[in-house]
Amino acid sequence: MSNILKNVRSWLFVAFFVVGYIFIYSIISFVFSLDPSRIYYLIVDAVLFGLFYTLFKYIYRDNTQFNLLIASAFDQNRVCIIFSPNGNVVYANSTSLESFEYTLSEFTELNHTDLVSTEFKNSQEYKILWWKLILGGEKVSGTFIRKNKTGTDIKLAGQYIPILNAEKYITDIVFISTDQTITHDMVRASEFARDTYMKHASRILRHDLNSGINIYIPRGLKSLIRRLPESVIEEYNLSVAIKLITAGLKHSQQIYKGIREFTNLYKYETHLIVKKECSIYEALNEYLLDTFYHKQVNIDSDLGVATINDALFCTAVDNLIRNGLTYNDSTNKIVHIYRNNDTLVIEDNGRGLTNAEFSKLSEPYMRNEHQYEHGDGLGLSICIAIIKEHGFTINAERTANGTKINIGLK
Repeated sequence: MSNILKNVRSWLFVAFFVVGYIFIYSIISFVFSLDPSRIYYLIVDAVLFGLFYTLFKYIYRDNTQFNLLIASAFDQNRVCIIFSPNGNVVYANSTSLESFEYTLSEFTELNHTDLVSTEFKNSQEYKILWWKLILGGEKVSGTFIRKNKTGTDIKLAGQYIPILNAEKYITDIVFISTDQTITHDMVRASEFARDTYMKHASRILRHDLNSGINIYIPRGLKSLIRRLPESVIEEYNLSVAIKLITAGLKHSQQIYKGIREFTNLYKYETHLIVKKECSIYEALNEYLLDTFYHKQVNIDSDLGVATINDALFCTAVDNLIRNGLTYNDSTNKIVHIYRNNDTLVIEDNGRGLTNAEFSKLSEPYMRNEHQYEHGDGLGLSICIAIIKEHGFTINAERTANGTKINIGLK
């Protein structure tokens, strides 16, 4: 773009120089010859010289609109607006009109203050913006929230650029930015695509997992045990393997139950989950009994009762337990679950998390960049979604020995 502008200016300079030379030559020729016929040449040269002088002066002294018009011709994807030093809109390209939802005649009647909120217009921050531009001649970059014709916020990422003339006076302020506004239609389209995908995925999960976990594997395991003679089981010491497979199957069936409840939200197109009053201790103890890490979890028996969907709630708490054991460098890794008034506490002796760190890691696909354990960054976000779906609150606090996760049950 800068090369194009340099070439245009160079050719205009050459043209201006040539026309000026011809104009001076015409004046000298007329003075010395006093030929009346030359007056016509002199008038034509004077007009051409005047036109080129005006254009030359416009480009080199006040070149904002010239630059912007050329820039707009090459880049219609960005918002390009010219403001006068007092904030009046001088020019706006078609992308600007589309983003702000004005016609050009409407837009050029506005001041910059008409494009911001009343609160921001009266703020010290707004005054500093114009002080930097007008008094300091500084470029100001960032992400800016502006108002369109309907008063709706639009998000623009770009910069304000003060334009100085040959005398170093600011003649215009150019605002060039990219519209990053996520419109309501875009949000709805994204949500529709996500819901369609989730509904389809839930049908696959419900059908395929159910067939494997609740039909084929249990039947196969029972058939295998029935056909294996005791002598073979003892000879090859298969009892431990059979016990582990049976326990693993039972735990997988519990996990499937949680998945089934979770996908019910999409199957029945509702955001309500079926809950009942349960003993928290009994629900968690039964859920964890067949896990390989259940001996590392100390569950107080006086956890009381709560109105929960036991499959989903236990899945969420299990995720917190496994995080406490996984992100843990202690020799003896332990998780303690107890009740503190209306709060269920899951406390570990791991690396420790502040509530700010916990909130950050709660975002989907967010992982600590320094951790070496594998994962996809989804488990915690799903866990928190389940807790909040119950109407509970959740937060974390770092302790001297690890992390306390607090689930507010009321």
